[in-house]
Amino acid sequence: MQAAGIYATAEIYHVVSLLVSDKVFKARMSICEACEFYTKLGTCGNYPQQPVKYNGRTHHLCGCLMKLAKGRMAFAKCPVGKWGNLKLRQEQLDKARELVNKYTDSNGHIKQGSVNANELVGIWKVLTNEHANAGCNGCVKELIRNLQRYLHEQDN
Repeated sequence: MQAAGIYATAEIYHVVSLLVSDKVFKARMSICEACEFYTKLGTCGNYPQQPVKYNGRTHHLCGCLMKLAKGRMAFAKCPVGKWGNLKLRQEQLDKARELVNKYTDSNGHIKQGSVNANELVGIWKVLTNEHANAGCNGCVKELIRNLQRYLHEQDN
């Protein structure tokens, strides 16, 4: 069985289960494309952790490629609050926990060498609908961190 041009792994199927519908994705992108912080490159801000003022508060933009990855993830949310994450079903939460547990240590840090090149490329291609030719190590690690934050919010 193949997915995203490589042999499928459980991780790739877990990521697929965490994607939003096309309708939700298009709604998110219309909000992003109208946003003052959306860049010509399709990112939320020019670099990760870029501080901005919005509605009287300081927020930190993510720098993520919105159309290629973050806008597709059910657990993702806009860093300034213009759109939120979706509530995951129990089955999705279980798959999300499996992903986080595989790639993080007991302190919640990304394990060195935990993500191999084939998994990265496969996960990245699933996220980008095969529009990207290679995995982005930093982006996949950020995806895992976002998933950790989402799960922490759900547990509290």
